[in-house]
Amino acid sequence: MKITEPIFPPQCSANKGKRKTDPTEDLNKARNLRQKQDEEDAIMTRIEKQRRIMLERKKAREAKIQRLTDEKAPKDSVAFYERELRPNLRLESVGEEEEEDGAEL
Repeated sequence: MKITEPIFPPQCSANKGKRKTDPTEDLNKARNLRQKQDEEDAIMTRIEKQRRIMLERKKAREAKIQRLTDEKAPKDSVAFYERELRPNLRLESVGEEEEEDGAEL
């Protein structure tokens, strides 16, 4: 905090050119700083809320697409094959490769 009164007596030459500071000046600076921080916090809160809403909408959209795909896709479709059968085939093929590697040693 700034000094409100000079350190030296008024008749001293050290006081020449120094001005007294106004205590309301410090209060105004503090208030302005607090207001600026509040505005920044409000902006960040709004951005976070928008980001959360966008993620929720994206998840809902993906779930809806997945649900519609599951309902409409017949069992012999490519989507069913990719989603249901292919991971199992991949696991089986990995297991077979491990057995072959073990047999060669």
